[in-house]
Amino acid sequence: MYELRSPNVISAGAIMLSAHASRSLDSTGAYDRIKTKGYHFRDLTFRNTEHKLLDDLSLDAMVQEAGIEIMFEEKFSHVLSESREWRATFAFADGEPQTVDL
Repeated sequence: MYELRSPNVISAGAIMLSAHASRSLDSTGAYDRIKTKGYHFRDLTFRNTEHKLLDDLSLDAMVQEAGIEIMFEEKFSHVLSESREWRATFAFADGEPQTVDL
């Protein structure tokens, strides 16, 4: 998994997940744990109308539980190639290519 920001950045912004990203989460078992909880952010906190905590989830923790390595400070540039075998090669802003299974 590649992330543009450094690991210590705290953001109040939203993260949009594509269908492919949701399927990736589903393959690790994480998606079932969050799909009915609302918006999919790094950390989700759910409270009722009295502000009582109902649940909280850390997507980072689920990624770690699944053993997925996160490569920080990697800026995506463009796709170099795709294959019918569900592999893609893309480049980072520094020109370094990476080939991954989708």
